[in-house]
Amino acid sequence: MIGGFVALIGAGVAGVGGLVDAVPGSGPAMRAAASAYLAYLAVRLWRASPPTDDPGPQGPGPTTPTTLMTWWQMALFQVANPKTWLAVLAFVTGKLGPASPGGPAGDLVGAACFLVVVWMSASLWTLFGAALRARLAPGPWRRAMRGMAVLAVLSVATLWW
Repeated sequence: MIGGFVALIGAGVAGVGGLVDAVPGSGPAMRAAASAYLAYLAVRLWRASPPTDDPGPQGPGPTTPTTLMTWWQMALFQVANPKTWLAVLAFVTGKLGPASPGGPAGDLVGAACFLVVVWMSASLWTLFGAALRARLAPGPWRRAMRGMAVLAVLSVATLWW
């Protein structure tokens, strides 16, 4: 996952952020894509079925896929994720690049801090999700997912401020 963020920060520092600023309508288009993606995720969360440990066609164990993404798959997922693009471009255009007050050393320190925050928040969300999956009965689990769906929809407004 961090690999995708590193690639996007590199692209942003290399000038993609300036390109987005220079192309009329690209900022709103990216916000619209991220908004649509969040709405899609919200619908998926709202309709999600609780995980079960019943034997399914694949044999005993959870009926949801248990295969983890590889490093490359996760990096590509982040590069294709419109929320990631918005976060990185907002960070890069506001703090890094040719107009950076700290120069290249400041860019490296800023990018490292950004990546540490991303890694910590992603790790916490992963642990939170695993705890929900392991401890909640189907009814509370469904309510938790629907609460997350509502929060996802509400977060769309923050993309437009």
